[in-house]
Amino acid sequence: MARLSLPTMKGKLPALAAMDTATRRKALFAEVGLPMPPMPTPKTVGQLDEGLFLLELWDETLTTPPLPRETGEMQAALLHRVGELIDAYLDCVAEVGEDLNVCVSTENPYWVAALWAQYMGVPIYTVVGADDHRQQTLRLTKGKSVATKDWHGLLCPLLDVEEPSGDRWQIPTGRWAKALPNALLGYADEEGRMEGLATAFDTYDHLLAAVDGDTYYVAEIYRSEAEDETPMLLLLTEHPLLDPLTLYEAVNEKPIADVDSARRLLQEQSGWEPIQP
Repeated sequence: MARLSLPTMKGKLPALAAMDTATRRKALFAEVGLPMPPMPTPKTVGQLDEGLFLLELWDETLTTPPLPRETGEMQAALLHRVGELIDAYLDCVAEVGEDLNVCVSTENPYWVAALWAQYMGVPIYTVVGADDHRQQTLRLTKGKSVATKDWHGLLCPLLDVEEPSGDRWQIPTGRWAKALPNALLGYADEEGRMEGLATAFDTYDHLLAAVDGDTYYVAEIYRSEAEDETPMLLLLTEHPLLDPLTLYEAVNEKPIADVDSARRLLQEQSGWEPIQP
């Protein structure tokens, strides 16, 4: 993958905050020196509670669009995601310069986008990765890659290293710590996922997709154990009714066998609009 130099946005956020979304995105691409593809439809930040925000990322496919495979297009698509996080940051904080935490599944491209945004100087205090493949508790990610090999090349700009090889690769602890001083991983097992889905609905009447149950569960652990009152932005990656069987069981504490029935009952419980064919 061709190397990409990421500029620092530190000190430039007040000017970016004064721009409209399209102008802000053009300025971001100009900083990086990539041609700007068509801009996605702007996304709206929602709020669950004081200090707890959400950004729904799925499109008409009900999931988050994958990254293109061609290098330049992949980098540009990821930069659009950084732009969306800058937009969301400005919506979440009362004053430019205040900190924001971000929590997202490590299986999603927005995990890398959040790391890029943090590296570029957006005041993201902690990037919390919700991970359902590595059975580990929250920890500082010093000395080891925290992403699957699919993300390795995209993390290289943060670490000033060439394209790595192998499924796992080691990074000198000092270099990783300097590049990413605040990236954490949290593990959600099946029980944690179901608890996250149920708690989000019981507390906020809000349905989450199964994978985003992990995100909510891990974010709440971080907020509690770190005693961190910094506002938290949850990046929600799939439509809640994509997997209605898991969601129905979590919310109602009993399984159901029929997908259409589960989806209809969840819609009645929550007020969600039916999925369009």
